[in-house]
Amino acid sequence: MHARTSEPPSLTFASFMTAQLGILAIIAGGGWMLYQSAIAHIDKSAETTIELVTARLGTKIDANSALITRNAELIERNGELIRTNGEHIAQLRERMAGVEARIGALETVVRFFHPPEEDQQSEP
Repeated sequence: MHARTSEPPSLTFASFMTAQLGILAIIAGGGWMLYQSAIAHIDKSAETTIELVTARLGTKIDANSALITRNAELIERNGELIRTNGEHIAQLRERMAGVEARIGALETVVRFFHPPEEDQQSEP
């Protein structure tokens, strides 16, 4: 019968390395699973965030587009009022010129028929 001898060092080292390799494989697999889980979580969070931002921006864009449309209408109305007021101002200037001409003519008539008091007093 053979006497039992201790295992050679290379066999001990090989079994130790195999165990270590198995542990590393388990750790690597766990790391890969954590990585995949993190990526899935980030994707889900990004989709949720994009949906929220899109919904909020859509609401704000709709509200702003209504305000922009209203402002455009008001600007157009103000442009029409400015044009109309310009026409009225031109008419008033023409009328004022006519009134000034009439007033000038009346002053001439009044001076002719009623000379200033100084002129009347100087005559004997």
